[in-house]
Amino acid sequence: MKCSLKKFSISSNVLGNNNIASSLSAILSHHDFREFEFDGSENILNEIQWPVSYGLEHVTIAQWYSWSTVYFLLSHLPFLRTLVLKADPAGISFKETIVTQYDITQLCHLSSLSLNSRYNITTDNMRSLLVHLPMLTHLRLIGQQPLTDSLLFDGFQWENFIETKLPALNKFEFWFSKHLYHYEDVTAVESIMTSFRTSFWLETKRWFVKCDYVENKYCRHLYFYSTPIYRDSLDYLDGENTILYSTTNNINNNATIIVNTQRLSLDLNKLMAQDIQQNVSFVVF
Repeated sequence: MKCSLKKFSISSNVLGNNNIASSLSAILSHHDFREFEFDGSENILNEIQWPVSYGLEHVTIAQWYSWSTVYFLLSHLPFLRTLVLKADPAGISFKETIVTQYDITQLCHLSSLSLNSRYNITTDNMRSLLVHLPMLTHLRLIGQQPLTDSLLFDGFQWENFIETKLPALNKFEFWFSKHLYHYEDVTAVESIMTSFRTSFWLETKRWFVKCDYVENKYCRHLYFYSTPIYRDSLDYLDGENTILYSTTNNINNNATIIVNTQRLSLDLNKLMAQDIQQNVSFVVF
C-alpha cells in the first residue's frame, strides 16, 4: 500500500553503510514522495537505488562536496524540478573534478538550482553543468570562501552565457568574494561594476548587484553580491572588517538592502560609525 506522505527527510552521521542505503532504497521504492531532504554521507547517497522514473520533484542535500553528487542526482531523477545543495561540512576536501559518466541528456527538466559551497567555484565547473539546464528559471550561487576565478566577477561573460545557454533564467542570486592584491584599490571595484551596468542587467533582467571593498588587519577583499541578499546565515560587518568603498549598479545607491536569511549577525557600533553605511537601511526576512 502506498503511503500518502509527500515529504521524506533523513539525517545520518554514519560515513558509509550499505544497510542504510538499502533501507533508503526500499523506502523510496514503496512510497511516492515528492520532496526528499538528506543530511548525511555522499557515500550513502550514491548507493541509493532509485526507482525507475521516480517522481521526486524537490531535493535538498545538506552536505555536498563533489560534482559527482550533482550529476548523480540529476541523471537518476527525471522529474526533478528543484535541487538545493547546502554548504558542505568543514574539514572535508572538495572534489572539483567534473564526472561525466552519468547520462546527462535528461537534465533539461530542472527549473531551480541553489548551490552553496565552502570551497572554490569555477566558471568551467559551473558552465559544464549549466549548459545542460536550458529550462532553468532560478539560479542561486553562494561562495562562502574567497574565489579565485575572475570570470565569475565579469558581467559581460555572465550576460553572454545566460543569453545563449540559459534563455529562461529570470532570477539570479549570488554571493561571491575575492582577495585583492596589495596594489588593487577602489578602481578594481568600479572595473567589475562597469560590466554589470549594461542594459541586459539594468533593463532586460532588472538584476541589481552591489560590491563592497573591505579591509581588515590582514588583507583587503571584495564582497560581490546580488540584491536582495539570500543566504542561510550572514555576518555583516564583523568586528574585524571595515568597508572602505561600496557601490552598486542600481541608480539609487542608497536603496534598502533586503536580507533573506535564517541568521543575521550585525556589529551595530561599527555599522553606525561608518559614514558609507549611514544611509543604508536593512529589511530582514
